[in-house]
Amino acid sequence: MYCTPHAVQYSYMAKNVMQLAILSTQRVVLLLWLLHAPAAADAALTTVAGCPSKCGDVDIPLPFGIGDHCAWESFDVVCNESFSPPRPHTGNIEIKEISVEAGEMRVYTPVADQCYNSSSTSAPGFGASLELTAPFLLAQSNEFTAIGCNTVAFLDGRNNGSYSTGCITTCGSVEAAAQNGEPCTGLGCCQVPSIPPNLTTLHISWNDQGFLNFTPIGTPCSYAFVAQKDWYNFSRQDFGPVGSKDFITNSTWDKSVPTVLNWAIRNNGSCSSITGLAPACVSANSNCVNTSNGVGYLCKCSPGYAGNPYATGADGCTNINECDLRRAEPAKYEKLYPCYSGSKCHDTEGDYKCKCRFWHRGDGKLDKGCRAIIPWTAVAAVATLLASAFLAALLLYIRRERKRRQRKGLFDKNGGNILRNVLNIKIYSEDELNKMTTNYSNMLGNGCFGGVYKGITDEKQEVAVKRFNPRDEERSRDDVVREITSQSSIQHDNLLRLVGCCLETDVPRLVLEFIPNGSLHTVLHGAGRNMHIPLLARLDIAVGSAEALAYMHSNIGHNSIVHGDVKSANILIGDNMEPKVSDFGASKLMSVAKYNKWSVFGDLNYIDPVYTSTGDFTDKSDVYSFGVVLLELITRRKAKYDGTSLRVQFDKHYKDDDMRRKMYDQDLLSDDAQPHCLECLDKMADIAVQCLRNNVDERPTMAEVLEDLKKLRESAKTHNTYPTRVDGEGKPDR
Repeated sequence: MYCTPHAVQYSYMAKNVMQLAILSTQRVVLLLWLLHAPAAADAALTTVAGCPSKCGDVDIPLPFGIGDHCAWESFDVVCNESFSPPRPHTGNIEIKEISVEAGEMRVYTPVADQCYNSSSTSAPGFGASLELTAPFLLAQSNEFTAIGCNTVAFLDGRNNGSYSTGCITTCGSVEAAAQNGEPCTGLGCCQVPSIPPNLTTLHISWNDQGFLNFTPIGTPCSYAFVAQKDWYNFSRQDFGPVGSKDFITNSTWDKSVPTVLNWAIRNNGSCSSITGLAPACVSANSNCVNTSNGVGYLCKCSPGYAGNPYATGADGCTNINECDLRRAEPAKYEKLYPCYSGSKCHDTEGDYKCKCRFWHRGDGKLDKGCRAIIPWTAVAAVATLLASAFLAALLLYIRRERKRRQRKGLFDKNGGNILRNVLNIKIYSEDELNKMTTNYSNMLGNGCFGGVYKGITDEKQEVAVKRFNPRDEERSRDDVVREITSQSSIQHDNLLRLVGCCLETDVPRLVLEFIPNGSLHTVLHGAGRNMHIPLLARLDIAVGSAEALAYMHSNIGHNSIVHGDVKSANILIGDNMEPKVSDFGASKLMSVAKYNKWSVFGDLNYIDPVYTSTGDFTDKSDVYSFGVVLLELITRRKAKYDGTSLRVQFDKHYKDDDMRRKMYDQDLLSDDAQPHCLECLDKMADIAVQCLRNNVDERPTMAEVLEDLKKLRESAKTHNTYPTRVDGEGKPDR
């Protein structure tokens, strides 16, 4: 039986007692990095000529320097030329990289190790200790990592004992450890990914006494280190005596890792919050910002300038020639420094201008910022007016003829000759739609796919006409025929029925049955929010909606369909509170949605997070959206209320019975059958949470959700001591 990974933290005093017992079997390699803290300097150092700017392949920028009078106090660097190429050091620490802009130094720090002999007893272990002084602190962009089986490693970060952390790894054998490349979660590898600021010490130690006292076969060694985040990738081969192939052998240790240190100006004045000036920011066109790690500040070049703010003259902050950069690398810099059409880039000190071309004025940095100056605008306007009067009659004739031909072409293109023979579909002309909707004057709603308008046919049937927004890409004739034919084949009592369509427009328009009571969203949260809706009525809505979605997902003529935009606003409520799932503008054949990275334009509060991260939309994505609708039914809260996600809040309180039940619609709990009502609500909550699982494979299918809801409804009916219907005044009918 294996233990789950644990993050361990102890008080400094308790841990010191443990470590005194451990040190008898450990050998600790102690490195004291003594970077002498300088007295407060009155002004920045003026370097002498001939100071080297590189050591080997590493740049050494001010305030760092090599040699006498080349570095600011506490920023000295030694270039060890016994290597080829030479390697820079500060103290005994080898430097990998120095960043002036970020205030960071990447260095190599030692790896603590502990190995076992053939009798599975621990050999003396190597710890690691590093003490930092100004201007250096351990950066928060590092993480603490331990590798091994049955390993406990500790990290101390401050000399006064105010910060101590650690982690545990367990595994019964190499095969029981995590797979290569998997995250370090405790099986052979553990991590503390978050390190606080103001850490001046890096002290790594082991606990091999009495907590985990056996060593799995094939895992002879354990290792622990602090390295920059995402540098280490776990491998089972790292258990060996050689360690990870990513470990670096440098001038001080045979095993080391890259670690990030933060540096700042900590002993040379302070940064003025009013002027943005500080003594160390000696370059013209520079300013200071307070560091986020410890006390001190960093110097930055002002906007429009680049260079070293700790240097003067040509080495300091100098003007960026944005125009030259645009010409040299247009793909990279034209978006960063835009000059729109009709303008030309001109460099200025600390900025640039986009001058409009001849006969234009304005600001070329703005899109359409250059406007034409045409003195003869009045003449052109008069000429246009006269020409329009002359051509009016001709244009009217041409327009009518073109409209007729266009309608005929669109009708044929949209598959009109084929759809004439499809059962249950009536083909309407564009003029008929204009008449039945009174030129689209009565809008029922508007969504991302278009607007919906109320209409009345010649047979006095109330209908809803859906007019789609034009798409960017041209829809092929086969796509139109397939979509309308597919939708017309979906016949279910809880699906909104397609009455007919119009094919004489760029995008076909659909004529749907009209549902007078609006959507479930309106009933729950809008005009009907004060209406009492009993639990059985809500169960009926849930069951009916689930039946519709399960039917869509089922193998209808070998073409299963996913909805793509399930939400309470797309579930319409009929006269007897029966639900009608609507808005098939997003629906798609399941095979097409799965294998062609289908783009969904639904409400983000309902969309499956797995789809947003992978682009894969499946029938389980509809299940997720339906789970949010179930939460709305039992809580009567919007999918996003008070700036908070309903799903997130419910998941937060789900396991706490009292907190979860406080989220239920308290109107339901006023019924006489409150105990059974609570039980039913709890079961509905269980079903919703199953639908909302992050792992797609753990979500039920809509058919399974439907079966669970039906069983729940039957159970509720057997305890029918509370209302089952809603009267016209929003009061329960008992």
